[in-house]
Amino acid sequence: MGLTSKIMPVRMVKLKCLILDDYLEEVMIALQRLATVHLVSLQGSLSRWEKLPEPCKASDEIKFWEEISQRIEKILRKLNIKRDLGLLEEIFQPEKRKSFEITHREELKLLKDILNSVDSLENDIEENISRYKLVRSFLMEIRNLPIDVEKLHSSEELYITIGQTTTDNLLRIEKDIKQKLPHTVLYSKGKGRKKFLAIVALRRFEDQINSLLEDKPFEHISIPEDLTDDPTHCIRLIDNKQDEVLKRNGPLAMKLHDAVNCKIERLNALEKMGKTERLFILEGWIPEEQIEEVEKAVQKASKGYAKTLIEEPDEPERNIPTLLRKRKIIDSFEVITEMYGVPHYNEIDPTPVIALFFPFFVGIMMGDISLGAILLLGGFLIYRGAGSRSTKMADLAKILLLSGVISIVFGVLTGQFMGGAMELFSQGQIVLPILWMSPADDPINFMLTVLIIGVIHLLVGLVLGVINNLVNRQIRTMVGDQISMLLMFLGGAIIVVTGNYQFEGYGVLGYSALIGGLAVLLIGKGPIGLLEITKIISNIISYVRILALNMASTWMGRTFVLLAGMLINIEYFGLPMSIILLLFSQFFLVFISSFSTFAHSMRLHYVEFFGRFFTGGGVSFSPLKCEKMYTELKMGE
Repeated sequence: MGLTSKIMPVRMVKLKCLILDDYLEEVMIALQRLATVHLVSLQGSLSRWEKLPEPCKASDEIKFWEEISQRIEKILRKLNIKRDLGLLEEIFQPEKRKSFEITHREELKLLKDILNSVDSLENDIEENISRYKLVRSFLMEIRNLPIDVEKLHSSEELYITIGQTTTDNLLRIEKDIKQKLPHTVLYSKGKGRKKFLAIVALRRFEDQINSLLEDKPFEHISIPEDLTDDPTHCIRLIDNKQDEVLKRNGPLAMKLHDAVNCKIERLNALEKMGKTERLFILEGWIPEEQIEEVEKAVQKASKGYAKTLIEEPDEPERNIPTLLRKRKIIDSFEVITEMYGVPHYNEIDPTPVIALFFPFFVGIMMGDISLGAILLLGGFLIYRGAGSRSTKMADLAKILLLSGVISIVFGVLTGQFMGGAMELFSQGQIVLPILWMSPADDPINFMLTVLIIGVIHLLVGLVLGVINNLVNRQIRTMVGDQISMLLMFLGGAIIVVTGNYQFEGYGVLGYSALIGGLAVLLIGKGPIGLLEITKIISNIISYVRILALNMASTWMGRTFVLLAGMLINIEYFGLPMSIILLLFSQFFLVFISSFSTFAHSMRLHYVEFFGRFFTGGGVSFSPLKCEKMYTELKMGE
């Protein structure tokens, strides 16, 4: 594999497949397990075949399975397997989900008996969880009362009814009952907008009480006969019952969830296909290196009753999906590339370069040991929490981790830690050494440094542009857009590095390259090409924002240290107040710096860097697959 192929998207081939109807489901499951086939809709192209073949229709079946899926979602929520998390829980709480192994045969059996399984789950949950939900809430409110729950049932002499209503309606109910039935006992309890109300009266007033409650939003609560002891004991009994229901039904509900979702994905894929009386026609894109694997899977699943045909791409580039190559840590930065646009099929993937420069820019802009450490800690916590549930959040966490490490390294080089807090608390005894330079104290030299970094960044973009245009055989564009600029950069570099600004010696070589680049620019783009010179100059100057953000962060940190120094001399409270202020300042700076440094680093890539070679707008490779949340398919079954 050459260098060019390593930085280009994965090469694709067209798969065409005829499948006998008896083996369609098996083949679709096999392709779903491989997750390597990007299906192409045949709905438009089948019209020229007159009536043979015809488009597949699966909308009614999809509707049925989506209704089943919604019922299973409700079951999972009632079992508390799936629940809404708070913001902090969502970000920092690790996923504690257990995966269950399931065989291919078991999954098909579950789908075949889906209605009975879902009905059984719903009945069990209704019997042992749903009808106890309000009862448990009521018992929690009266758990400190010295009363057995069995006493809350009506008797021959007494009528007892319990329910829940709103606060406003409770006042109306109490007023009506006290006016018409003054000897009735009322007991209300609860917090918030909803209140529980227990009504105790003589049995002969039952009809009158029910009549008063009939036109009011009063949700009756029926106390099950098996609850007889004190409220605390009954609450434990309900919890144990719910735990038993979860153990009994949880694994089945989770298996059904994944099996049904996979079924819906296959049905959605079916609508992209064509069919005759006995055959189904499938078309899609697959990675070139997986041709043999796909063909073997199709033949095995169909027992030889399928025919596959592989063709080289013969369509416009815009129709070929883009699959970016997988490269461990680098993959985490794909999200930044795709926020701008998916690369075209024959366009260089900029992700590896982004993985190098993006955290570097963020780390330099923050440029402090303590800020980098907090960013590192935040990345670790997000990776453990939200990253365990979402691939995107795991990618974000890795970007934070790398940025935090670079910020720490840069802080060590520049002697930056909490804006000089160590010097404050040690009264000047401890001062971090400056191993390289201090941007805040030597801004001119640091500005020259970031301008050089900017030039390197742009040069990488120009080189990638040359490769892009060579691959796509756009020689005129390459000469006018990239070669001209590279010549002018070369000429400028020779003049600046040698210090020879006269038209002699190395100066002749430098000026010749400058003039040659200008001539190539004018030949390639005409007089309007001169605007490219101002554009490239403004691009270079734009990198000064790295210095600006670094200095803003540094001086804000120093300002907080100055304020802490003023507080520290206050008797008794000065030291704790200054420590609290400094801790607050660090988290505050990380919060605002994270947004600003990420935004400006993205801008340097999207505007300055991508402007040299990248357009985006490709079609993302989206294979037929099934992302299982709770189960893992047991291999070999």
